[in-house]
Amino acid sequence: MVLAVTQTFFYKQLKHYKRQFNVVTIELPGHGNSPDINTYKNGFTSEIAASEVIETLDFLKIGQAHFVGVSLGTIIIHEILQTAPERVQSTVLAGTVTRFSLFSKMLLQVGNMVKGFTPYMWIYRLFARIMMPKLNHKESRLTFVREAVKMHRKNFLGWYSLCYTIEQSYQKVQKMAPHIPKLYISGSEDHLFIHPLKKILNKM
Repeated sequence: MVLAVTQTFFYKQLKHYKRQFNVVTIELPGHGNSPDINTYKNGFTSEIAASEVIETLDFLKIGQAHFVGVSLGTIIIHEILQTAPERVQSTVLAGTVTRFSLFSKMLLQVGNMVKGFTPYMWIYRLFARIMMPKLNHKESRLTFVREAVKMHRKNFLGWYSLCYTIEQSYQKVQKMAPHIPKLYISGSEDHLFIHPLKKILNKM
């Protein structure tokens, strides 16, 4: 069974997955028809999002799955690897952020400073342009922005706050679930995140 997080970014791959696997696609909190982030009484965290995925597996009576995620989805898969590794057969993680460069940290700080009064789509479009600046990135960039338009501001800000937990979360994953196969996919032009990822994987 393949669990893809989320369907929107994997629509081109789903028909191929379905030839060999039973596929479940999940819209994370704040996306699609899933609950808004502010509906969680004790605040929104990556642990809560991961627990929602596990509850879905329980509801469907699925013991283990192959997890496939991109961007935000990889954060939640990392969390599942820590909290419920017995539910994971393998993982495929695309566009994973394992560590922020100095430039990336500066971008986060700038975004944090202006997010309270700036339209969140300005921030999103700026980040999309910085992360995917070239002409051949256009389709990915437009998809990235198109999905953001569907989000409410409160959901965007909730996910934005999780960025500060990414580095710590990744370090724990490598210690707590080293035996589970993990395939990391990153393009050669992923200039913000590929170099930190290469450094970490070369040490493994």
